Amino acid sequence: MRSHRGCFKEDIKIGAAATIGGALSGSTGTFSGAVNVDNTTESTSITSGALIVDGGAGVAKNLFVGDTLDSKDLKVSAAAT
Repeated sequence: MRSHRGCFKEDIKIGAAATIGGALSGSTGTFSGAVNVDNTTESTSITSGALIVDGGAGVAKNLFVGDTLDSKDLKVSAAAT
């Protein structure tokens, strides 16, 4: 695997923990375990907080909100049968 100025031409596979000192970016990602965000920044808008998502979010199972839930247009529908 050869790199040119930090650009790798192949996938990088790491068999143990890794620490990234700067920003990490990519087009897609799949995780088989839990993803934990340790940042504790409070959210006051759609562009602030510890996790900011530009698109929608799909949640396959339960969602727990530990504090206030704010919504511009909250829609609640009955469970699918």
